[in-house]
Amino acid sequence: NGGQASESLTDGIYEHSKVLTRYRIFEGGYVDIDRRGLQTLGEMEIEVVDCVEDYAALMQSLFDFDLIRDWLRKGHSMRFDAMHAVTGPYAQRIFVDMLGAPLNSIANASPLEDFGGGHPDPNLIYWGRMHSMAFTMLEFGVMNNAGFTVITGEIGSGKTTLVRHLLKKLPTNISVGLISNSPQGRQELLQWIMMSLERPFEGDYPTLFKRLQDYLHGQYAGGRRTILIIDEAQNLEAEALEHLRMLSNINADQHQILQLILVGQPQLRDLLQSPQLHQFAQRISSDFHLRPLAQREVENYIAFRLQSMGAPPPPRTLFTLEACSRIAAASGGIPRMINIICDTALVYGFARGEKTISAALVDDVIADKQQYSIFPLQNAVAAR
Repeated sequence: NGGQASESLTDGIYEHSKVLTRYRIFEGGYVDIDRRGLQTLGEMEIEVVDCVEDYAALMQSLFDFDLIRDWLRKGHSMRFDAMHAVTGPYAQRIFVDMLGAPLNSIANASPLEDFGGGHPDPNLIYWGRMHSMAFTMLEFGVMNNAGFTVITGEIGSGKTTLVRHLLKKLPTNISVGLISNSPQGRQELLQWIMMSLERPFEGDYPTLFKRLQDYLHGQYAGGRRTILIIDEAQNLEAEALEHLRMLSNINADQHQILQLILVGQPQLRDLLQSPQLHQFAQRISSDFHLRPLAQREVENYIAFRLQSMGAPPPPRTLFTLEACSRIAAASGGIPRMINIICDTALVYGFARGEKTISAALVDDVIADKQQYSIFPLQNAVAAR
């Protein structure tokens, strides 16, 4: 409906633009509904229409609710993750109503995870040296009321996971705005900031600026602090970053009343080192660049993830040391790539009836990914 709120949505829950929700349902099966309005389940794509009746019918067509009911009656559990704050709760209620099961048997059940999981999970952080140091710098920035904190790292290095862990630990007197896209220009940026803080975002720039200023001063007067977190900040233009610096000038009695945390890929680090952002760089009080895991850490990381999923601790290891070495080389030490390779290796191992994941099996996984995957492994040559 072109982004308009659907009048057929009830109970005061409205849809903003297209449905954007990720569900993890039933033995690791995924349903993704993305901004384009396309729903994906395996190879199937269905156009999503923005009304409750069709949304419910869509869910009815996607899931075998009799099968799921039998699963729950046998004492198994499942987890339902609805990542979108607006449509998620309503979709969950539809799902529960159709299932006829108590909500707590779904929402708070034990997670059914594979090796890696497809999305950041703050409960599965490997606290190696890199991630421990990065989180220390995040905490330092928050505790010391730093104007700017910057965390950078490669795609899949665990930046967003650390941010989610931080959000779980923040005290209740801190209000947080989280922006995960890349608004450009000062007007659009300020609108997204107001939306992230759940404030009205209509009006011209002077109106929005005055509204933000009044909000921040009100928070400070009430003994509260405000933190703005911008993920994927490498996509911000220099103008937007300079405007963030100007917003950081809002203060009360010489106290910093708006803290900013920027999280992004290595391009963000390169951008901040440019001469035109010299003043911005001087405002950064806490920063860290997440480097890939070393080979020994990759071995420990794999063992940690396996034990988190219920595997026995060493020396009864599922992946041989040689297999871990191959994975370390092929993944470049990036946790998300380690997860993907290990996940695929476990599938291969199960299909072949293997009791351990050997280097030879990992070599097959790497070779197949190089030949058949849409996204070949960049470090695969080094692994052979």
